[in-house]
Amino acid sequence: MIIDIHTHFWKPSELGPELYRDLEQARIPAEKMMMTSESHLEATAAVDRAVVFGMKARMSGMNVSNDTVREQAGKAPDRLVFFTSVDPSETGFMEELERTHRDLGAKGIKLGPIYQGVHPVDDRYRLIYSYAQKHNLPILIHMATTFASGAPLDYGNPAHMDEIAINFPELKIVLAHLGHPWVGECIAVIRRNRNVYADISALYYRPWQFYNSMKLLVE
Repeated sequence: MIIDIHTHFWKPSELGPELYRDLEQARIPAEKMMMTSESHLEATAAVDRAVVFGMKARMSGMNVSNDTVREQAGKAPDRLVFFTSVDPSETGFMEELERTHRDLGAKGIKLGPIYQGVHPVDDRYRLIYSYAQKHNLPILIHMATTFASGAPLDYGNPAHMDEIAINFPELKIVLAHLGHPWVGECIAVIRRNRNVYADISALYYRPWQFYNSMKLLVE
């Protein structure tokens, strides 16, 4: 069985000017962010299961409705798995988490400290971790650099998740992007914590770094 644990979905109207400003600064064509329901379904058709989520990150201009994502997942319920996303900088984030878990059937949670402007060990995140551990919801958390500006780069360092793994030993954690560029730190965290994993999304278009990351994993 082939599983893609990291696929995004959004409507263009759910992306704000902050995001496009940062894309321009990073010389990333804005059309890279364009997608449709059909293009997402086509892109995920090659795998048996694909986790799909949006992103709640007001600071970075991403306000993707969880209802949007749940609707998309419902178009291929045999293979698309809905993860909710909540932004701890917003009022009512725990109510949104509970709603999307209870009413929309979210199977996991997508978080992004470096997009949301909140440190990964902040007490607000700890409320989310506690809820996720209690309800056996895995979290997929962006632990890597990004083109988006605003939050300190340190918020994306996977070494911070070692503390979380110790404090929440039953919480299933997936560190996105193998912690790029902190690959060594990411490997150290997943090696010593039994419920911490990593995905390798977004590494394939950095072939030299991808190769060295795989060699480091083997070693």
